[in-house]
Amino acid sequence: MSDTKFWDRVRGAFSKSADSPAAAARGTEAAVGGRRVVRIDFDMMLKGSVYNRPSGKVKQYGVTVDGATKVITSGDFVDRDTYDALIKANAIRPMSEAPTPDAPPQIKRGQRRVG
Repeated sequence: MSDTKFWDRVRGAFSKSADSPAAAARGTEAAVGGRRVVRIDFDMMLKGSVYNRPSGKVKQYGVTVDGATKVITSGDFVDRDTYDALIKANAIRPMSEAPTPDAPPQIKRGQRRVG
C-alpha cells in the first residue's frame, strides 16, 4: 500500500462524515470499504494493559487471528474475524451484552426475592 493511500484511510477513519467509522457509536458495526468493522471501546475490554496517554487512558490487548498477532487498542476499529477472536479470548464484552453492575440489584419493599 502506498503512503498516500494509507494516509487517506487514516484521515477517513477520523472524519466526521456519516459513512466514516468514526461516526459509528461505540460497540457498533459500520461499513468501511465494503467490509464490516466494529469499534472496540475502553469499557468493552475486559482484559488488557492500561496505558496513560496525553489524550487519556487506553487498554491494549494482543490477539492472534489467522496466524497473525494483532495489538488492539481501545478505540480501534476491527474486522469481524478479529472481533470474534477477541470474544473467544474473553477479552471483550459482546455488543449485545450490557455491562453488569458491581452491586447486586436492590430489592424494593414488597418485592419477592427470586431464587
